[in-house]
Amino acid sequence: IPLWNSGMWITIRDPGDAAIQEAVRKQTTERMRVGRSTHAMGFSNFMVFTIETMTELVLSSMTARTTHADVDLLKNISILDFGTLVWGMAAAVFPNGFEYNRPCTSGAEKCNHVLREVLNISTCLFADEKKLTKDQIKHMTNLKKGWAKEEDLQRYRDQFTSNLGYQKPIKASNGSELLLTMQIPTIGDCIEAGHDWIGMISNFVTQALGLDANNEQRQAYQQDIAMVTAAGQFTQWVKEITVGESVIRDRATLRSVFYNDISPDDKLLENMKNTVQEFSTNSMVAVVGILNYTCPSCNKPQMVAEGDDPKDPKQALPLVVAIDPVSTFLELMYRKFLAIRQRT
Repeated sequence: IPLWNSGMWITIRDPGDAAIQEAVRKQTTERMRVGRSTHAMGFSNFMVFTIETMTELVLSSMTARTTHADVDLLKNISILDFGTLVWGMAAAVFPNGFEYNRPCTSGAEKCNHVLREVLNISTCLFADEKKLTKDQIKHMTNLKKGWAKEEDLQRYRDQFTSNLGYQKPIKASNGSELLLTMQIPTIGDCIEAGHDWIGMISNFVTQALGLDANNEQRQAYQQDIAMVTAAGQFTQWVKEITVGESVIRDRATLRSVFYNDISPDDKLLENMKNTVQEFSTNSMVAVVGILNYTCPSCNKPQMVAEGDDPKDPKQALPLVVAIDPVSTFLELMYRKFLAIRQRT
């Protein structure tokens, strides 16, 4: 598995049916537990359990890596490589591929054709080498086990110059402005931030349920909590916030700004979501997908995304129709889990 955003390779094997069963069980259990403790508000951050469970499954199945043994992988694997980790696990578990259906993107009113093929997963990772320097490409061609130290990985990541110090001003409803300085979080950062957010939601809901109030007041308070926590899922993407002449870097103070200033302001919140999406999309080096193809029924090229021109040379990876590896592999995992259960 080449982790292009992180600067390393890892080798994994099929973890086996027992490990997959345990991963499905753990994910389902955590989902139910968080749903109960937060009155379903935690589902908006359920991704933290998916990231944690899947990363644990991948790393427990690892047989080799190009990084030194002292390198903490959770602190050095970019969250942008999470989809690649899942893709690698899917390729290991399903070496013969899986049945793949995709409707024509021209729209049901124009074409009802559905592509049905057996998809070879191992061929579905594409890297945009235009985003890499010559030194980065040379770094990634070294497949020797255990050679890369933390300083080598840092040197590799520092060459993504467009990501370092990326700033974006976002406006509030009253016209005031915040300047966000973005950063690419690691998988470890996302797991830590996710648990902190869910823990805060749980505490707030516990306080709400303990208040001497009628149901209407409690529901109103829970809605307020949901608004307060809305920005919490993005804290790990922001390195610092500039307000006027003040620069906020302390993590506790940043969280306070997210909860007390950004979340209640719909315009700020929407602008911040768009900034994170734009930044993460532009920073991503590799994507899981299939090569663009022409529909055999209507003869129209399949769009990479709604409104995209698949022939636009300025478009990143214009010939790749992206596939969400996480939702796809989770579906395959559940099918495998059900098949295992049916054996008995």
